[in-house]
Amino acid sequence: MRAKQANPSPKRTPIEGEAVVSAASVESMESIQPMGSIESMRSMGAMNNGLIVRPARTEDGAAVAAILAEAFPALYRSTFGCLEELEIATLLAAFYRSGSLSLEHTRLAVRDGRVIGLAILHIGRSIGRGNLRTYGDAIHASLRGWRAVRAFCGGLMANWILDERIPRATDLVYVEALAVRAEERGRGVGRLLLADAAEWARQTGRSRLALHVLVSNTGARRLYERVGFRPWQRPAQGRFAALFPPARTEWGALLLARQLEDPRP
Repeated sequence: MRAKQANPSPKRTPIEGEAVVSAASVESMESIQPMGSIESMRSMGAMNNGLIVRPARTEDGAAVAAILAEAFPALYRSTFGCLEELEIATLLAAFYRSGSLSLEHTRLAVRDGRVIGLAILHIGRSIGRGNLRTYGDAIHASLRGWRAVRAFCGGLMANWILDERIPRATDLVYVEALAVRAEERGRGVGRLLLADAAEWARQTGRSRLALHVLVSNTGARRLYERVGFRPWQRPAQGRFAALFPPARTEWGALLLARQLEDPRP
């Protein structure tokens, strides 16, 4: 039995770059169908009951960091050392504040002003930005001693390996991360973000989406396959790809791709 919904909030006019769709509409989708313009996404549900997908802004760094820390604790611990979830979130927020991590091409799912999910899109340039000094200062602001050294070295190595594994092509958008707050999972937010990524790709004239999923994450893989993603076997890429066997290069992950229709210039 579903809980009663709260009284609807007043209607608002979406700003440029936002997409609105009702959660109920997304949950009822058996799969994501090719979508048209952002305006067609808005017509799918009443705005007062809908989710908003919008570009990330500078002030969203802390919210993005918290969602990433909650969604991928094992990845960040293997990268930065044995940190608590709050420590991971604090460190990532420091990276966003310093510019060591970029919010460019990050899309956010927002409900009632609260960020509940995100998709980090990649079209050729890594989200790792800045320089070693700003990166080191961000770590030193959060950690001390050996823990800071461990995080500094681990972060550089992880950024290099992850950047090497990302496929690059002029017609491709790579989904570097897709994450939803734990209490919002299973409510269609992930599918909404994938639909938005597909629309964003079309509007930029690109015809494919790609992403990695952990081989062990069978639930996520089923979701991606339902919306059209299929395994993609590609030649090794990157300056140093030949130095790593595929299993290590992919970090136990499977590369999936989806062909889009109607790419727009």
